[in-house]
Amino acid sequence: MKKIILAIFLVFVCHFFAIGQTFCLNFAEVSNNGTEYVIDLQIAGSAPFGLGSSNFEFTYNNNGLVNPTLVSTAISTPTFQNPTLTTFPPTNRVSFNVELNFAPGFSVGNVFSSMARVKFDIIDAQELSGLAWRYNGGTTATVAFLDDDFTSIYATTNNAGCIIPLSVSLPVELLRFEVKEADQDALLSWETQSETNFSHYEIQRSADQRTWVPLGKVPGQGNAQATVTYRWIDEGALQQKGSYLYYRLKMVDVDDTYRYSPIRSVKLTGLELDLVLFPNPVRDTLNIRLDGEHSQEPVVIDLLDSTGRLVLKQNYPSAGQIAIEVAHLPAGVYSLRVWQEERSQRIAAK
Repeated sequence: MKKIILAIFLVFVCHFFAIGQTFCLNFAEVSNNGTEYVIDLQIAGSAPFGLGSSNFEFTYNNNGLVNPTLVSTAISTPTFQNPTLTTFPPTNRVSFNVELNFAPGFSVGNVFSSMARVKFDIIDAQELSGLAWRYNGGTTATVAFLDDDFTSIYATTNNAGCIIPLSVSLPVELLRFEVKEADQDALLSWETQSETNFSHYEIQRSADQRTWVPLGKVPGQGNAQATVTYRWIDEGALQQKGSYLYYRLKMVDVDDTYRYSPIRSVKLTGLELDLVLFPNPVRDTLNIRLDGEHSQEPVVIDLLDSTGRLVLKQNYPSAGQIAIEVAHLPAGVYSLRVWQEERSQRIAAK
């Protein structure tokens, strides 16, 4: 009932405009872990004021983000009703709503302070967030009042430099991130255009894109306005079991804020078999047992000497138990290489 009375009242009584008083709105990124994107909705004034009942509308890129949810708010009861976040499906429009019960209202200074924290689910990390405030003179979209509930206040003229479409101030401008096979290693390389107040890169790896394991850190340049190229090797990574490995960079600023790079993958060449050989050292017959998911598939076994020269090659219709005669070979250290389709495993045998 209160809202209906207020609406009728405004038809007959002109609201006042606070001459010279304006406000600014801002999005501040809190975190981005690749699956959730969290931002703060911020406000500042040309001079301090008390905020009253208001609706702050914004849009987002629903090709990359979904399910906006109000996590917390700095605008509290009993001065206000519980703030709400209204969505307008199937559009990408959202409204953060505050309703004043009695003065004083929410204190707004001339530097940005957070009104609320909002979380999105990420459905495509390659997309931009596309956050933008909706404002067209304070009439039908974003509407703000002082805590007298009569005086309208407006954003800086023409939105210029005030209502910020996307306030993700990235510490790093990433030009390229690649992962390639290099023998049995995974070679990571990336290139940046600029770095600002930047600390380091944390290399993370996953077998399922859900659980990520930190592997190491690479220091950044701190502040750089030139192209910088980085390389990092994950030694022996491709010998693991599975189909693919996934990599990403956690890019960390000096104040510990961070964001993630796009995810890159590399195909595993490791043999998906459990391999046992005996005896080792061997004199006459080398016994090999291959068990696992692909144990019934054809297998190729190579034996190489210490110079890498192929001295024996055998094809078998399936894995399992295999015996290889090696009595005719000179004493020394040999490498055994087992191939199965595109998978391989290499071990040393004496």
